[in-house]
Amino acid sequence: MPIVKIDLSDDRGVEQRRAISDAVHRAFVAAIGLPPGDRFHIVTSHAASELIADPEYLGVAREDVVFIQITLVRGRSDELKQRLHRTICDYLVEVGVRAQDVAVVLTENGPADYSWGNGEAQVLAMGPVAGTA
Repeated sequence: MPIVKIDLSDDRGVEQRRAISDAVHRAFVAAIGLPPGDRFHIVTSHAASELIADPEYLGVAREDVVFIQITLVRGRSDELKQRLHRTICDYLVEVGVRAQDVAVVLTENGPADYSWGNGEAQVLAMGPVAGTA
């Protein structure tokens, strides 16, 4: 049930934007066992001047950052989250994004915090979510 926001430069064409979204989703399926149909992404392109990231913070040489904000149900281990970070990065490299330019932030919440239509909290009624304890 993650909702994924991807913010990137409009210098990245429409095809690459879709490839980035596809790669992030494939990483979820591979790293945490997300069902293939569980995909909710918002991809937004910006003028390069609207994306600001320190070019050297924490010793990483950034040039054209792809910001990925993920909101997902809590309960996954640190190891699983690290696997997700690595898999997202690896898959984005395959579609032409430099590893140094992949910025991922995970935000966790509970099953009652989601409604995927009809004003219902469907996740609350589902039981355990893929990859959670």
